Amino acid sequence: MQGFISIDCGIAEYSTYSDKDTTITYQSDAKFINTGINKELPEPAFIKFLNNVRSFPNGSRNCYNLSEITKGNKYLIRAYFLYGNYDGKNRTPEFDLYFGVNRWTTIYFSNPSEPFYEEIITVATMNFISICLVDTGSGTPFISALELRPLKSSMYSPANERQSLRSRTGVRLDVGSSTNSLDLRYPEDPFDLIWLSEDGNWSSFNTLQKVINPDEAFQPPSAVMMTAIRPVNDICCGIDSCFDEPINPEYLVTHTLLTNRLLSDQHNYSCSFKKTPSSTLPPILNAIETLAILQHNSTPTRDQDVEAILDIKAAYQVKRNWMGDPCVPISCSWQGLTCDYTLSHAPKILSLNLSSAGLNGEITASLANLISIHSLDLSWNNLTGHVPNFLRDLPFLSSLNLSGNRLSGLVPSNLLEKSEKGSLKLSVDDNPDLCVSDSCSKDSNKLKIIILVVAPLAFVVILLILLIILWRFKWRKQGKHSIA
Repeated sequence: MQGFISIDCGIAEYSTYSDKDTTITYQSDAKFINTGINKELPEPAFIKFLNNVRSFPNGSRNCYNLSEITKGNKYLIRAYFLYGNYDGKNRTPEFDLYFGVNRWTTIYFSNPSEPFYEEIITVATMNFISICLVDTGSGTPFISALELRPLKSSMYSPANERQSLRSRTGVRLDVGSSTNSLDLRYPEDPFDLIWLSEDGNWSSFNTLQKVINPDEAFQPPSAVMMTAIRPVNDICCGIDSCFDEPINPEYLVTHTLLTNRLLSDQHNYSCSFKKTPSSTLPPILNAIETLAILQHNSTPTRDQDVEAILDIKAAYQVKRNWMGDPCVPISCSWQGLTCDYTLSHAPKILSLNLSSAGLNGEITASLANLISIHSLDLSWNNLTGHVPNFLRDLPFLSSLNLSGNRLSGLVPSNLLEKSEKGSLKLSVDDNPDLCVSDSCSKDSNKLKIIILVVAPLAFVVILLILLIILWRFKWRKQGKHSIA
């Protein structure tokens, strides 16, 4: 289970449990998202992680941030949904599901009492993946559970950084198993792919010997390949054939065939299997998968800007709608940001406005990585410390507002020079301890000189006073003895 992320959305914060069938550990979604409301289904489901949901009545986009991943690696992501009238409205919603900046699918419910899941196989383009639920105005989005499984880079080779593979419940079939058997997944399948049992109207048979698999691109487990189906008679029907060449599988060795033509999702297809004229055995089938290619048409925000703004979010614990990609889609861009959407480039951040956002601490060094920023507004917060020198090195910065904080020290001379020349609009008012000229430094040096001079002089004066008091005391004492 190394690298598995299994989230039961809606259970008590930070609680965990082990699934009785798979032994997989499920955890609360508290560390992956900080929005939404936990709800419990009125009637318990047959799987524990379907008993609760997290719903999102507020915000146009709410995102889970899966950060325990590696850029460039391939993953399967599975999202579960069971409405079950959790909200008492008896009205199923419809909403969009996104991975990163790309639309995954539209979630709709043909049966409010039936659970289903959506799967996507994708390559991580950053060191995190955002799974977002987007409100389309047709009801409150919600989710029951979320799973992430690492795959070998050689598996499902059509998936790459420019396209993913999408599937829905019922498209990965173990066609030779009994319909009464449980769906096969982990630990029988080490990648936790779910194989649904299905025997149809064909004749089922099996072997007790393990089946090996030399194919790196597709990895059906031996347990799936140990069962198969064959026609009840030699007659087999079908409309279209997706495969043009004869299949000659090796004994007890998995043979995987990928369709050589692209199929439209606007049509229904069927595949016919029949023995060749020279064959003495009927055709057999062990398993079948159906996957849709999903092109990545949206370009995410530039990596450096994303990393910088996430560091800024963490440093100041920003509680705005800062989820998912900062700039894409445009309708869900982060509050306080403006972005450049030049078609020939990835979007980049041009301005950041965190005025009156309750920021505390020093001005974070992560701002230095927003190299394309033109305008930065950090006014009316509780920022302390010095104005950092890196702000003068931002090449396109033309507006900087630091008013209304508790900054101290001297404003860097380069910022002051840019302000005087008119290339930078600089606002630093209402920082009582902040100096905007060298006079502050000179006054400070004068104070040091006065302290250095006055302190020894005061010591001498005090010493003289003590000597005078001592002398007068001694003189009086001697006068008394003389009178006597």
